[in-house]
Amino acid sequence: MANRIAVFAAFIVILAGATYLNGVRSERWKRIDSKLVDTFEARIGATPETLGPWRGEDQPQDPKQFKASGCRKAISRSYVNEETNEVVDIYLVCGETRHVTKHTPDWCYVGAGFTMQGDPETVRATIAGLEEPVEFLTCVFRKETQAGSQTIRIFWTFSDDSVWVAPDPPRIFLARRPALYKVYLIAPVRFGEQRPQESHALEFAKVFFPTVQPLLFTDAALEEAGEPSGPDADGPEKDTAEEDAAEKDAA
Repeated sequence: MANRIAVFAAFIVILAGATYLNGVRSERWKRIDSKLVDTFEARIGATPETLGPWRGEDQPQDPKQFKASGCRKAISRSYVNEETNEVVDIYLVCGETRHVTKHTPDWCYVGAGFTMQGDPETVRATIAGLEEPVEFLTCVFRKETQAGSQTIRIFWTFSDDSVWVAPDPPRIFLARRPALYKVYLIAPVRFGEQRPQESHALEFAKVFFPTVQPLLFTDAALEEAGEPSGPDADGPEKDTAEEDAAEKDAA
């Protein structure tokens, strides 16, 4: 009898925890203040197209797919190193945490026809100019087409406070944060490349993160964009009903 009571009590605790977590993610208990999301949205556009020897060119995005994601703003850009001709694509997005953490490469790239070459692994990159290493999840993805195979490595990471982290799964471990940035670094896998540390995407990261860090996490980007900054620079509240409906349609 005592064992049955203990099992039942454990079940109730687990059920209550799951219900609370779902309520936090869906904003059932309390609607998330959009101030931080608005601030991130204003700052993200200051990401420069030139980063040392890397020259960037914006890539087209599908507006319907992006709207369905529920995120606020994204930059999809391809950078070419003018000295080596190496290419790194970035996808930098911001929005409410429940939307930003929902679609990660191990979900959306697989849905686009890629297969994962193993499980995601954690990589920490020490970068000059940053107080903390950048933590990534990374994995190799491959897609077979009639034109041949495409093999890429993707690094992804999240932040709301200038410390970049990559917990697995992010939707659970980052659920209590109101807003996030998410970054993908996407690079072709070169012949003979085996380990994540050999990817030229990490060389790009050494230029990218020290440059964008002050733009994403200080008011420098707001000033550059001509937006008000400071504690009173609240953005307009947004009704999330339309976003929720789009997210359900996408699912």
